[in-house]
Amino acid sequence: MILADPDIFRRKSVGRKLVGKAIADMFLEDGIMCRRGNNDIANGIVKVNQYLIPQRHHQNPITGEYNAPYLYVSDKLEWWITEINDYYWMKNPTGEQMDKPIDRDDHAMDTTKYLLSERPNISKLTARQDPKEVGFRQWGERDIEQTRRDIRHG
Repeated sequence: MILADPDIFRRKSVGRKLVGKAIADMFLEDGIMCRRGNNDIANGIVKVNQYLIPQRHHQNPITGEYNAPYLYVSDKLEWWITEINDYYWMKNPTGEQMDKPIDRDDHAMDTTKYLLSERPNISKLTARQDPKEVGFRQWGERDIEQTRRDIRHG
């Protein structure tokens, strides 16, 4: 199923008296099943931000360097980059920025929000740990003494 904007499930009026089909119904006629995505703007901003900010324990899949984000966007998606850069927050009459984005020209942000809405929060993802060294190299008298001390003293 495709996560979609909940607006496509509403029936739209075509004229004064005619009511058309919902866009989701039109997709369903062609075998494309859609499901309502999370449309909350604040949740979407937080989720997208989590995936775009470099994370200390995450490796870049191409370079292998750490401190990499989880989401990469092709520089060929100019429309996406333009819309994200033009995403503005409302201002009150005194000119101070309010904690509410302007709900206009935000299709790229909405698309990314629906893309990530079923993905886990970054805080729930764990970095893969390197396997510990096993065998004779792991053994040592100091290790045994420390283990005994831990057992005795809790």
